[in-house]
Amino acid sequence: MLASGQVSQKTLDQRVFETLRELFAFGFFDRQTYKKDSGQDNKAKDKAVADQAEERGAVLLRNRGVIPIRRKKVHSIAVIGPAADHYIFGGGSSQVTPYSTTTLRQGIEARAAKAGIKTSYDDGSNRQGAAALAKRSDLAIVVAADTESEGVDKACMSLIPQCTGGQATPAQPQGTQAAFGDQDGLIEAVAAANRRTVVVLETGAPVLTPWRDSIAGLLEAWYPGEDGGTAVAHVLFGDADPGGRLPVTFPRNAGDPPTASGGMSRYPGTVNPTSNCNAGPFTIPCPYYQETYSEGVMVGYRWYDSQHIKPAFPFGFGLSYTNFRFSRISLRRGPGRGHATVRFTLTNTRSRTGWAVPEVFVSLPSRPGLPEPPWQLHGFAKLRLAPGKSRRLSIHLVPRAFSYWSDAANGWRIARGCDRVAVGNSSRSLHPAGRVPQGGARCG
Repeated sequence: MLASGQVSQKTLDQRVFETLRELFAFGFFDRQTYKKDSGQDNKAKDKAVADQAEERGAVLLRNRGVIPIRRKKVHSIAVIGPAADHYIFGGGSSQVTPYSTTTLRQGIEARAAKAGIKTSYDDGSNRQGAAALAKRSDLAIVVAADTESEGVDKACMSLIPQCTGGQATPAQPQGTQAAFGDQDGLIEAVAAANRRTVVVLETGAPVLTPWRDSIAGLLEAWYPGEDGGTAVAHVLFGDADPGGRLPVTFPRNAGDPPTASGGMSRYPGTVNPTSNCNAGPFTIPCPYYQETYSEGVMVGYRWYDSQHIKPAFPFGFGLSYTNFRFSRISLRRGPGRGHATVRFTLTNTRSRTGWAVPEVFVSLPSRPGLPEPPWQLHGFAKLRLAPGKSRRLSIHLVPRAFSYWSDAANGWRIARGCDRVAVGNSSRSLHPAGRVPQGGARCG
């Protein structure tokens, strides 16, 4: 490539420098090469890290007082659904083959036994049988999962076989959404039999939840990792507070997402006739589809906000087993030009320790030819607060938070106007902090 002029010596040197810089930064040359011996792995510590990641990433979306599970109120649990008995993970780069796995069924059964609670399992293949088990149990837990992989889009967002996407999850064919049956129908049947029904989702992205109003609890566990069953059980039984918040929006209806309203060009896209699907030994989707983001800057939660579409669960949302109160909210410019700092006090108002995730959003005024989303996330914090305790927090906003991208200038620019700032628990639960004047504007 050097000889043919496809790349210059300067570019090659820069790429090599960047690679070496990272190797030096992380101490690659400061130690001996690790032996190729898995026996030296600290499996117990690895598992503890996996559990912590899941507990702090699980998102509690609904809770009508049924969780945490208490021995005083619950003497029998029905664990239902084929996904409960499988190790669920994504295909492609997210696929992991651990030393050992703990399914949700195994984790819940082990934790329930420790509490002296009886558990029974039904794979849901007979919906009537599953509903009957749920009816004679104090609590029903339905585990539902999807199948996802990089490079392959899902056809739809429901928990039915037709909506499966990507590779097998896991590698054995029986562990896929395609073979799990109508999980939406199973949830509805179980919820009708027992109003104390909790649904645990093992999905890689948002799914439709048409049964959400008929269940008592909903936990999004994502793909929970090698010891997922143990970690999810910790959350369900209150050993850990659910620390996750939604990085995406869960829509109420199939027609709500921006991909649904823009026609085929948005999703699933149109075939690109110029693409070459010959990738040698690698398996890739063919033909290639060209998808157009015609919603512009209204990507993701910005679309729902700009179109005034009420989501099932908004971006940034997530419940704790306690409550948090915002107070003494203020906004100051600086330090430095174009910067601003939001300050507020957060108080745990209940009797449990929990995770709080305050989020700061910024709203830039729209102008002709320059539309802006109603709100955009530009900062957040995460902290663990004991009962009755308060913390004074500061979240700093840099100039990029108040900037828009200019194609003409090929860079970020700040428009004249009054930029609003708010802090809250999600994109749909915000407390105003103040306004930041830009370009000489005067703000009330």
